[in-house]
Amino acid sequence: MLRKKAIAFISWRSRLNKNHANNICSTPSKNRITDIILFIKQYIKNPKEIGSLTPSSNSLSKMMTDSIVGNGDTLIELGAGTGVFTKLINLKFKDHKFYVFEKNTNFHENLLNIKNIDLRCNALDMTNIIDKNKTKVSDVISGLPLRSIDNEISNVILSHAFCLLINGGQFIQFTYGLKSPISNSFLKEHNMVLNKKIHVIKNIPPATIYIYKKIL
Repeated sequence: MLRKKAIAFISWRSRLNKNHANNICSTPSKNRITDIILFIKQYIKNPKEIGSLTPSSNSLSKMMTDSIVGNGDTLIELGAGTGVFTKLINLKFKDHKFYVFEKNTNFHENLLNIKNIDLRCNALDMTNIIDKNKTKVSDVISGLPLRSIDNEISNVILSHAFCLLINGGQFIQFTYGLKSPISNSFLKEHNMVLNKKIHVIKNIPPATIYIYKKIL
């Protein structure tokens, strides 16, 4: 039953996206359907950790990855899930070092199929894994459900990510909420500003991308 619902949902969303500039095919691939089923199962087990019933749409994935500047040598992704952003980033930025963090065991195992990424479990270990003096992190792409994560934990993760960014670097976060998931006071404390936001209607539910920029 779960598989049938997932297939029906993906077919419907593919029809919704068929006029997208990317010429997305209206028939979902087997891998995409498998990812959807995995995502739904994990959401049912722990909705707060996952944050949404379904993975990001093609439209959201494209807009998130198109927002990456990539003017350093290193990229970071937080909360990769089934890897919808990961795969696109891997294709677009082949010459960059790419660290991917995903703590969910099932998602992590699924991501092992993606080559040329440095896959890790715990984003809290970010600054222990990545040497700021030897890398230039230009962009951090986040799929973390910041509103659902414990505030103390999310603040530590954000602090580490902001610290690693080069001057002018970006933290790219999407959310389903109506306002920025990161407070102005916290941004100011870490030399970050909200630079741009993009509304994505072709996603279920509709999402907003917030692009924060580091200014020293």
